[in-house]
Amino acid sequence: MPGKEKDLFFKRVEEQLSEMSEAQKDEWILIQARLLDDEEQEDFLKSLSGRKKILYMPEAEEIEAFCRRVENGEIVLEYETHYYEFDDDGRYMDDWKTWYNDPDGAMPFLDRVFGGCHELLTHGEYEMAAGILDRVCRLRRLDAQADTQHLDIQHPDLQNPDMRPPAAQFPEAKRAKTHGRQPGG
Repeated sequence: MPGKEKDLFFKRVEEQLSEMSEAQKDEWILIQARLLDDEEQEDFLKSLSGRKKILYMPEAEEIEAFCRRVENGEIVLEYETHYYEFDDDGRYMDDWKTWYNDPDGAMPFLDRVFGGCHELLTHGEYEMAAGILDRVCRLRRLDAQADTQHLDIQHPDLQNPDMRPPAAQFPEAKRAKTHGRQPGG
């Protein structure tokens, strides 16, 4: 949602909340809680209590445990690369194809971390996002075949395309944290 549309939406939400009684707000929250799937309930409670800012984002302890497991070699991303001169339809392609095996679910986990950091940045939580991105972006590579290289989150073969924007925002978030200003400003 672009800036003006989002501002208008927030204004409308604030107006609606100001018109509602505390009982109406409580009722609405309880209705939303009833609609949740079982696996979403704990995150909802943590968000309601203020322990969690972004519902789908792993908590700091989960992120740290993931990072330790990567560093200890317990989580790896296995892949196989082959050169192909022609694609499956016989057209000339002169390219490499890569197949991944992610037995530990590292890429969906990182996708939630990067997406959550992006959300944190949009909410002005620069220090928190910078700290998480600093930790995750310095991970040693998830590649089981090359234990001395660093995880290259900018490399398109090692990431989900949805992870690029938050990862690319890392330097800007770091600068904003250091200089006390908003990214892009």
